Amino acid sequence: MNRLYLLFISLAGSVVLPLLVTAATPDVTPRIDAVVEKQVERAQRQAEQRVPQVVDQTQERVANQAQERAAEQARNRAAEQIQQRATVQVQDRAASQVQDRAVDQVEDRAAAQVQNRATAQVDDRASGQIDNRASGQIDNRASGQIPNRAAAQVQDRAIGQLPEAADSQVQNRTDQSTRQVTPLLTPLLTPLLTPPGADQPLREPIASGTDSVAPPDRLAQASQEDNYPFVEIMIEPNIRVLEHEWVMLLTASQRDMLASDAPELMRYHVQTRPFQALDSYLLRFRVPPGLDSTELVQQMVPVTMRDLLDRNHIYSTQAGSSNLSNENLSNENLSNDEVSNNKASSKKPGDHLSLPMASVCTDPVSIGMIDTAVDNQHAAFAARPGRAAGVVSRHFISQDIETPAGHGTAIAGILVGQGPDFNPLLPNGTLYSASVVYSQGENHQGITVIHLLEALDWLISQDVSVINMSLTGPANRLLEQGVNAAFARGKVIVAAAGNQGPHAPASYPAAYEGVITATAVARDRSIYRWANQGQHIDFSAIGVAVPTAGDTEHFGRESGTSMAAPVVSAFMACAMASTQDRQQALSMLKNRAVDLGEPGHDPVFGHGLLHP
Repeated sequence: MNRLYLLFISLAGSVVLPLLVTAATPDVTPRIDAVVEKQVERAQRQAEQRVPQVVDQTQERVANQAQERAAEQARNRAAEQIQQRATVQVQDRAASQVQDRAVDQVEDRAAAQVQNRATAQVDDRASGQIDNRASGQIDNRASGQIPNRAAAQVQDRAIGQLPEAADSQVQNRTDQSTRQVTPLLTPLLTPLLTPPGADQPLREPIASGTDSVAPPDRLAQASQEDNYPFVEIMIEPNIRVLEHEWVMLLTASQRDMLASDAPELMRYHVQTRPFQALDSYLLRFRVPPGLDSTELVQQMVPVTMRDLLDRNHIYSTQAGSSNLSNENLSNENLSNDEVSNNKASSKKPGDHLSLPMASVCTDPVSIGMIDTAVDNQHAAFAARPGRAAGVVSRHFISQDIETPAGHGTAIAGILVGQGPDFNPLLPNGTLYSASVVYSQGENHQGITVIHLLEALDWLISQDVSVINMSLTGPANRLLEQGVNAAFARGKVIVAAAGNQGPHAPASYPAAYEGVITATAVARDRSIYRWANQGQHIDFSAIGVAVPTAGDTEHFGRESGTSMAAPVVSAFMACAMASTQDRQQALSMLKNRAVDLGEPGHDPVFGHGLLHP
């Protein structure tokens, strides 16, 4: 406290004392003012002198700062641009690398998948044909077509004691199936190597002569009919055509329009055939090799008529097994285990279909058939008292070309023939047989769409209500026109479903709308293992180990949807004889059919089983 007091006294003295002195000395004040004024002036002069320096320094400092900031911004912008460019380049390079890698991976995967699929398909087809067909035929013959001996003897022969002839035949068919691997693989891999629109045909090795000789890649056969060797080739798997040949089915007005509007195409016109019943003309063209593709040929046809153009496709009869000798007919204990798929059936113990079959009707019906030739001299068709059955044949193949008779004779035998173990389904029926199949060796036959149309034109003009077609092939615009023309004239067409297997694509004419499609079952009502399936299946009938007439004057058993088709045809012909209306006749068959498999219509058995 004392220290604060002393400090206050000291400060007061230092302030008050000068004031007292100043007040006591009047002359001092002017001097002080003068001194202050001088100091002020000096300070102003110094300030005025320093202003330019300060301004200069300030401007210089501001300029430096601005320059530094601009430089920094420029550096930042440059760095950003460099970074952005680098990022874009890196991204582009990365994207390009990723894209390249992705393309390579896609190409590798696509090639691998195509190769795997092609290999798998070839393996499946080859192994299926080799193993199943060969073993199926061995087993079928061993189990159902060996003479009626003790079961032990049959089993022994089935295991390893079949005759050498059977082993040799199986080996030959196995070798033939093996040779088919390469032509099956080629069309599957060709799309990878062929640009779009390249519709050049792929050549299929076709047997000519014996199985021991490697078949040629093209099959040519001369015909005196037009003095031109027709050449059969394969353009897609299981699709055969006559090389360079294109056809159109036209009305008279369409024919005249084509002649005037397609002069380039008409340069290659080689034949016109009038079809009276079809009320049309078939025009046949033979183009040079450089034009033998769909795209190029269609360019020569007016746009409004391109849907009427198609290739001269080849069709095949649907045989499932070969005829055997007469002694094989005595075995009644036939099993379908080796030749059918028992997953889909409605069989009961002992519930086997009766053989021989009874007649479907005794009406004097007429029925048509398009198939191979029929051996009219066969004992199955010999005249008998009280039986007016007969076969009226017409051939549409040139006389200088070999025409087989086995398949057609078997179909005819089921319809109007009689043998040791079978009776005619139509005992008073007349069969009009159109022979359209040419032979090119023991294991290769064919039917051109032109000959099919000729046969249809003839049968439409006959007094037949039903036409049986136990043959299959690809879709063809002209064949569809002919089928529809037959429908328009009140005819019914029954076709075999095909023997390519349950997963095979639909075959024609069976798949055309309006055609009645027949599939095959065994005596135990199980489906034939090789039968095609689909929603177009209409009815099923016995078609496994069916006794009928064979070639070379023998009797035997046949398997396949071909053998089921005439049974359905006989039912339809009898129904048409009583009602004369296709829809009513079809309803009669549906009401009579025995449902098999899934309830109602199904893709395996159709509406059900027809059995007399």
